[in-house]
Amino acid sequence: MSLDNFFNSSDLEFGLNYPIVRPTLNLNFTKLTKLSPIINFTRNSQATYFDKNGILQTAGINQPVFEWDPVTKRCLGLRIWEGVTNSLVQSQDFATTWTNSNLTVNTNTVTAPDGTLTADTFGPVVGDGLTAARFLRQNPALSTQGTYTLSVFVKIGTANANGIALYVSDQNGTNLFRANYNLFSLTTSPGATTWATPTAYIIPCSNGWYRCVLTGVTSTAHTSLRAIIYLNAFANTSDSYGTHHIWGAQLNTGALAPYVPTTGLTASSTADVVSITGPAFAGIVNSSEGSAFINFSTAATSANTPILSLYQASNSGGNRHSLRNGNVIITTNGVDVASFAQQVVSASAKAAYAYKANDYYYIVGSDGRSDTSGAVPVGIDSMNIGKVETSNIYLNGYIRQLRIYPVRLSNSQLKQLTS
Repeated sequence: MSLDNFFNSSDLEFGLNYPIVRPTLNLNFTKLTKLSPIINFTRNSQATYFDKNGILQTAGINQPVFEWDPVTKRCLGLRIWEGVTNSLVQSQDFATTWTNSNLTVNTNTVTAPDGTLTADTFGPVVGDGLTAARFLRQNPALSTQGTYTLSVFVKIGTANANGIALYVSDQNGTNLFRANYNLFSLTTSPGATTWATPTAYIIPCSNGWYRCVLTGVTSTAHTSLRAIIYLNAFANTSDSYGTHHIWGAQLNTGALAPYVPTTGLTASSTADVVSITGPAFAGIVNSSEGSAFINFSTAATSANTPILSLYQASNSGGNRHSLRNGNVIITTNGVDVASFAQQVVSASAKAAYAYKANDYYYIVGSDGRSDTSGAVPVGIDSMNIGKVETSNIYLNGYIRQLRIYPVRLSNSQLKQLTS
């Protein structure tokens, strides 16, 4: 699996049949190195991302991230993500805080995904004669039941088969989800006890690195979790088994998130907030009719994952066009006047929306829906990109293109945009 798989293979260039309509806002985030001055961007922390050469870089505070797939070198677009906390400490130094069972860990032996000599090598204690479980473990104090993702960057060392295993359990090891990762066949074997079977996959990165990802749900009570990285499969490993290189371990709530490095304490990256408000918004949106096109990808799976929100700042829940991955909510004076049945939720799609009094249409990919009743929301003066109007719910993905049109395009034109 590549990060590039978030996107459809085709790359749309605008071409309506007739008439020609020029957008009032036309942003292609795959061709930008900085944001337009009309866009407000905030993130009160640093953030890591892959650059066009496949090297993991660090963006500064309030610096937007334009990320590339590290293998295909294709630009993914402007990244918009919620705040992320890595609950594993010493995420790059496995000879410190980590509990070591029957392993040798040599530090700073290989160039890491960020281009620094900080990756470690772990393998059996050669000559110990054991056929034993060999692993690194931390026990973060996490008591909230829900979705968790354990991930780590791994590169093949001297081993000639298999790879690693990842494991998350409660404090007693009674309830768990896990997976084996074969770095030679790039296959996974997920499993679980009591908890549901997790999702497990491998993301190829540059220079022989892979990011192994395990996402599951802790559905019973726990006061802490065990996060374990096994050498070889989730089983015993003899001292004849070779080594792998390891770097950048992370345990975060929710689905896979951008990597957050840690040292002696847990660390967080705050949310990317992208908006157009105030005088910069004037002239972008027609108050009586209009259309929008968004090319996006997301790691979230909810139909309510936000894509674009047009709203009145002083009454955000009262007057709004709220475009989600699986539906749209149109609200006028506090009343939902139009909405759409849940559509196909996609990890990567082109969406188009059109509004006019009693004439709404929304299409995600090939799934289009209409609503023929409802007044147009009034007082629209603000835009959030990849975020709900004022709630802390985010796209958790990328925006490639965004266009706003001053007219209600026809349904056939909208279908052409998303084809």
